[in-house]
Amino acid sequence: MIHNLLIHKGVAVTPQVRASLPVRFNNPFSYIPCGLCREAAGQVMEYLQGRTDWEAELHGGKMFGVLVVETQEGELGYLAAFSGNLQGRNNWEFFVPPVYDLLLPDEFFKVGEREISALNSRIASAESSGELVALKGEIVSVQGRFEEEIARLKEIYADGKKERERMREELEDERAVGEADAVAVAGVESAVGKGELLARMVRESQFQKAEIKRAEKRMREALDPLRGRLAGILNEIEGMKELRKVKSAALQEEIFRHFVFFNARGEKKDLLEIFKDYYSGEAVLPPGGAGECAAPKLLQYAYIHGMRPVAMGEFWYGDSPKGEIRHHGEFYPSCKGKCAPILGFMLQGLDADEAGVHSSYGQAGSFEILYSDERILAVNKPAGVLSQDSLSQGIDVFKLLSFSENLSGEKLYVVHRLDMHTSGVLLLTRSEGVYKELQRQFAAREVEKVYYAVLEGEVTESGCGSAISWDAGAGPGSVVGRGGIISLPLLPDYNNRPAQMVDLERGKEAVTRFRILKIENGRTYVEFRPVTGRTHQLRVHSAHRYGLNAPIVGDLLYGTPAERLMLHAYSVKFRHPVNGGLVEIVSPVPERAFYSTLT
Repeated sequence: MIHNLLIHKGVAVTPQVRASLPVRFNNPFSYIPCGLCREAAGQVMEYLQGRTDWEAELHGGKMFGVLVVETQEGELGYLAAFSGNLQGRNNWEFFVPPVYDLLLPDEFFKVGEREISALNSRIASAESSGELVALKGEIVSVQGRFEEEIARLKEIYADGKKERERMREELEDERAVGEADAVAVAGVESAVGKGELLARMVRESQFQKAEIKRAEKRMREALDPLRGRLAGILNEIEGMKELRKVKSAALQEEIFRHFVFFNARGEKKDLLEIFKDYYSGEAVLPPGGAGECAAPKLLQYAYIHGMRPVAMGEFWYGDSPKGEIRHHGEFYPSCKGKCAPILGFMLQGLDADEAGVHSSYGQAGSFEILYSDERILAVNKPAGVLSQDSLSQGIDVFKLLSFSENLSGEKLYVVHRLDMHTSGVLLLTRSEGVYKELQRQFAAREVEKVYYAVLEGEVTESGCGSAISWDAGAGPGSVVGRGGIISLPLLPDYNNRPAQMVDLERGKEAVTRFRILKIENGRTYVEFRPVTGRTHQLRVHSAHRYGLNAPIVGDLLYGTPAERLMLHAYSVKFRHPVNGGLVEIVSPVPERAFYSTLT
């Protein structure tokens, strides 16, 4: 049994206990939580359930973390932390304190925050002042009145112009008849000559144009003083906004400098230094909230108090947030946007798993060539291998695995991408031209892809979300043998890459056809035929409550760990870029991994 070190004594680390501990510290971005972390999380959840005063906020969902540690006295225990604030505070008994407490009333942050709040009040007051509202209304009224007058004068000028053009045409037509007849046709006294009539029309045109110009001048003379007063008020408001911007930037920079982190070597850096080093010397401002997540708090407390980190995990408590996929009590990787630079520094000096590597998950197997000709190569990608779809990086990662000696000097191009822990058909080409044509077929949705997956739980029609459209003709009851379409737009979760989130307004269209093959031993076997090819499309469409509401077994991002991610790219069908024939490449489902034959 392990105990929270902030509550009472821990358990002595005997040789037997030490032998049972993880050999290496887990990578916080890619891990399966050890039994000690799960036990610690269970105790934290029990504590949270007893805090009825926090119930409403916790119901909305929050990330917590646990860190199993060994003390200098040789005792084993765990630390607990929460991300951000809880009930308006970031420092509660039972949990480790923040790296820096922004919420202390007399600290620079609160003082600066009050100054900025005062500026916000002044700006809001100025923008809604009666003088500004009245002035804007007067400008609109004056401008409208003059614009009506100018429009009327322009209409008079346009009508006069038409009449003058008609008279000129009639005078021109009668030129051969003689001057007297032409004047009579024009409807004027015979004493008035043709020249005088033309001169009169010119003067009329000039007068009407001048009337328009005079009205426009009167409008400017009326509006300029009003606009000058308005510009003065707006400039004053803009000056306050600029001052607010400067104060906010200075305050934010000061905050970053107060967040100072340690690593296992005893070195320390503030947030600005950490992010600058992470981005190769480029001055990159950390995102808001950086340093306030659970994982950095836990490591910071352990280092300061001389504790040896053993294992760490972060878990979700409460409902899933909008758009994201979080399940109560499940562990999740640390966020990339805020924590990757920070934890990258803090883990230095620890014997930890490398980024993206699971020591016990998705072990890479050997490649098998499924198809090969002079233009195209298709391989059966094992789970646990990262595929690249870059022309510059090409097939280098596969060459390292030497799946075929006769390919050692050949340049290959990866046409599409499979997630690291997805197995199955991966298509490559031996030339850039063929690569581009196959890429075009993928982009035009001309390639047919089939995936097989095993989902956690038993899918039911009533348990699925609103993004499911079941095929017509199927009645209620068992969903086995039935199918439909999932349509859920996806957007990258920029602070938690590579995770994706559902965004009904800004997300890109993502459509998947599915068919339920069978339900067995509490799991659902599904065939997927993706119409679009968004990142993590099948994983999100499975796990999200608007979709099938059942994550793929072994999904570390959207579900729970298992022997492996139960997602397999079964087949790819496309038109050969050279001979035009249809090519279908099949990778049999790995029965041992999936526990049962799907086909």
